[in-house]
Amino acid sequence: MTSDKKSSSCNQSRFARFVSLFSSPKTAAILLIAVAAASSVGTVVPQRTRETATGARSVWDEVLLALEFHDVFHSSWFFLLGALLCASLVLCTWRRIRVRRTAVKRTGPFFRRGDLPRLGSLLLHFGAAVVICGFVYGQLRGINAYVQIPEGETVSLAPIISGYQLDQDLSIRCEDFSVEYYDSGMPREFRSEVAFIDSGTVLKRGTLLVNHPVSFQGIRYYQAHYERLPRAVLNVDDAGQARTITARPGDVYHAGKETFFRVTRVEENFMNMGPAMKIDFFSPAQSGYIWVLSGIEDIKKMFPDLLSKAPQFDPARFEGFIFGLDRIEPMYITGISISYDPGLPVVITGILFFLSGLFVVYLLPGSRAGILKKSQTRSDEP
Repeated sequence: MTSDKKSSSCNQSRFARFVSLFSSPKTAAILLIAVAAASSVGTVVPQRTRETATGARSVWDEVLLALEFHDVFHSSWFFLLGALLCASLVLCTWRRIRVRRTAVKRTGPFFRRGDLPRLGSLLLHFGAAVVICGFVYGQLRGINAYVQIPEGETVSLAPIISGYQLDQDLSIRCEDFSVEYYDSGMPREFRSEVAFIDSGTVLKRGTLLVNHPVSFQGIRYYQAHYERLPRAVLNVDDAGQARTITARPGDVYHAGKETFFRVTRVEENFMNMGPAMKIDFFSPAQSGYIWVLSGIEDIKKMFPDLLSKAPQFDPARFEGFIFGLDRIEPMYITGISISYDPGLPVVITGILFFLSGLFVVYLLPGSRAGILKKSQTRSDEP
């Protein structure tokens, strides 16, 4: 029985020493430095998840992915550091409250005017712990997605925003895109006119500007960037049947059961000969490629034997088809960031507690005197 009591007393003593060490300001400072160092890694190493890190990867990339350095703020070890820091702050606050409650039994009220620094310190610790909890919760349950939408086209939102309950028919459409430039040619302002559509019905319209997001169903949509790509207006004569096609690189058009052509390149000034586009043609009887030039008639006048020496410029190279390039116009693709952070209210609450602690410790009348008195009678209390 005595041996059991000594063993229990020894275990309690070890636990008390562990709690004392883990809740000390030194431990909290070390953990805070570790969190700051991890955050700096997240700003230096390009952030991308294993799913988005496509293409050939070097051994170094594999090491970074294994260590989760390519997605620091969602890594398990970053959450562990945050949890340890939060636990250290909570234990430190708990120990302070216990010490104060013991002192209250001897001295009276829980807080007196000279104890304002103690109250401020508790608010600082509690606020920091709440901020960390809100950040972790937001990272675990939040949404951070990205989508590119060509002007005039519609993209479904349900596959993009996974883990968030959305109607499967909900989509976003870029109805219009505009950009204004400085005299130097640099973009001054770009905006997207977007519409949220459900089963063909427009639920909301809004204007996206940089730093001016649009909110819909609790989710924020931000204007991130844009791309300007050339798009060709192509005339096709298919066995006497003419049609006009608006095409961009990668588009495929079928002209029969086994006959199709693909637009592979669109150039605004090809070899100083003006606008041009490259088409790859496939059929059971013939296949190859041609360059369709918008000013082919003028070029033939300058070089009468051009098509015989360079048949790849002949718009009628493939039997039964005549291709012509009407014009090339700009096509804009808007890039939109999608964000939802359920931990934001928690973080704001924690910041308010933290700022209240700073006010009590440093700005409230009488608090500085308490700090000076405390520094003169400092003990080992955390």
